[in-house]
Amino acid sequence: MNPVDNIALLSRYLEHQYGGGMLFIFWLICTFLFFAVLFLVMTMLSRIAKDADLRFENDLKALFEPFLLELLYNENIDTERIDIPETIAKKLETRFQKQIFTDVLVRLNKGLDGDLSRRLRSLYRLLKLDVFSQSKLKSHVWHIQAAGIDELREMRVVECVSFIEKLLNHPHGLVRSNAQLAVLELGNPEDRLAMFALINQPLTDWEQLRLHESMKNRSEHRMSSFGALFSVPNLSVVVFGIRMSAFFGCTNDIPALQRLSTDSREVVRLEAIRGLMYLGDFQMQNSLAAQFAQESLSVQKEILHYLMQTGFDKSSFYRAALMHPSHEVALLAAKGLARID
Repeated sequence: MNPVDNIALLSRYLEHQYGGGMLFIFWLICTFLFFAVLFLVMTMLSRIAKDADLRFENDLKALFEPFLLELLYNENIDTERIDIPETIAKKLETRFQKQIFTDVLVRLNKGLDGDLSRRLRSLYRLLKLDVFSQSKLKSHVWHIQAAGIDELREMRVVECVSFIEKLLNHPHGLVRSNAQLAVLELGNPEDRLAMFALINQPLTDWEQLRLHESMKNRSEHRMSSFGALFSVPNLSVVVFGIRMSAFFGCTNDIPALQRLSTDSREVVRLEAIRGLMYLGDFQMQNSLAAQFAQESLSVQKEILHYLMQTGFDKSSFYRAALMHPSHEVALLAAKGLARID
């Protein structure tokens, strides 16, 4: 007898013996079992597909890596005329294959410089992978855009800067951060700070850290001033500029930082006073001491740090600060007084 007929007979039997309620429960159980089996089958098929993709990816890497290593270490290879073996060319026909090759290429290029890096970058352009990476900038998927920017930055494709600039204010943080790094590193080294005027989104601490690391590692273009960032509308960029000025020892920025120490924005005053302290400026001692009473608690503490660091020696100021209701401020004042008594 057909299994479907068996189920129909069982349904009628249950309905006759126990009523419609039991029939409903029976079909509910059957439905649950059907979807459970379907889920297990789909999961197994998905796992099989992923394993197949992983094996295919590993096979491609095993083919690409020896070729690229040979390119790197064979001094007789002409970087202007690199011969692509047919076995490699046939494996660069689909987007998936191009992506695997690009991933291997970019990974090998990280940390390389000089002739070795030039060889990989020449191959990258020869295979038109720069066009492939640039096409990702138009994607509607954020992680594809972020990957494309990172590839173009790593392979130093300077022609794409104008396209990457359009992503400086992207809604997703990783796309924004990658775009900031790319424009900073690939843009005109004589005007590296121009990018910051285009940034409308607040710079997060993570984005500031990545930009800082990039600037720190590029000693060939050491910054002598960040004053151009002090007047941009974006508050987070102003704060970043002050921090970088202090870190890189930009003494040319001291006059501008002195003006910012009386800015209407508390965070700007705080960072400016801290920057002046790190730069070793002591010209603001009297004006900051006079400003102390009208300041917020956080700025007051920074003023005391500045005064102690720069050798301010008016005991009357510290004695008055000892009466401050904040224990932290009073403790700092006591430390300042102890230095001069």
